Amino acid sequence: MRVPELTPRAFRRLTLCNLILLAIIIVSGAAVRLTDSGLGCPDWPGCYGSASPLGARDEIQAAQTALPSGPVTHGKAWIEMVHRYLASAVGVLITVMAAMSWWLRQQRSSLAPSPWWATLTLAWVIAQGAFGAL
Repeated sequence: MRVPELTPRAFRRLTLCNLILLAIIIVSGAAVRLTDSGLGCPDWPGCYGSASPLGARDEIQAAQTALPSGPVTHGKAWIEMVHRYLASAVGVLITVMAAMSWWLRQQRSSLAPSPWWATLTLAWVIAQGAFGAL
C-alpha cells in the first residue's frame, strides 16, 4: 500500500474533505436539535457505557419504559450517536491537518499553510467537544 505524500495539494484535499464533513455535521446537529435527541444517550462519549446504541439496547428500553414520553428512545439514541461519530471524525481530521501544517512548515514548503490557523481550529473544536460533553 502506498503512503500518501504530505504536500500542500494533499493538505488542500484534506481541507475540502473536512469542509464537506463539517457541513454534514451542521445538518446532523440540526437533526439532533429538531428531534430533541440531545439526551438520546445521556452519558458521554458512549451510550450507557457502550460504544453504540446496539450495546445499550436494554438500558434504552428501561429508560423508555420508565418514562415513555421522555427523551430516550432507540431512534433518538442513533441520531445522537451518529452526530457524535461524525464530530469525532472531524476532530481526527483537524488533528491531522494541524500536524500536517506544522510538518509542511518545518519542511519550509513555499506553499505551506499557516499552522496557526489549523492549531486554532483544533483548539476551537476541542472546546466545542467539551461543551457538547456537558
